[in-house]
Amino acid sequence: GHMNLDYEMIRNELKERRERLLLKSHLFKGEMEDLWEKTNEKYEEYENKYHQLKDSYHDSKEQIETALDLLTSELNDALSRLKRSLR
Repeated sequence: GHMNLDYEMIRNELKERRERLLLKSHLFKGEMEDLWEKTNEKYEEYENKYHQLKDSYHDSKEQIETALDLLTSELNDALSRLKRSLR
């Protein structure tokens, strides 16, 4: 079905934020290094869900959107924390 534009925009934004941090990821130490690893795992999970949503039929769409929304807010929080730790 037609992919919701909002989800595409959110995905591009998350992707960019993560890529910017990727360049500095060698600077993460200790707790932040752990968070970075978890964030990347979560990002992969997010990508999987995103593609599921693209391929989904109506019945599972709402469930996937709920999961995607949760992952999005968790990723946003994590990426913000990681970015702050670099200051």
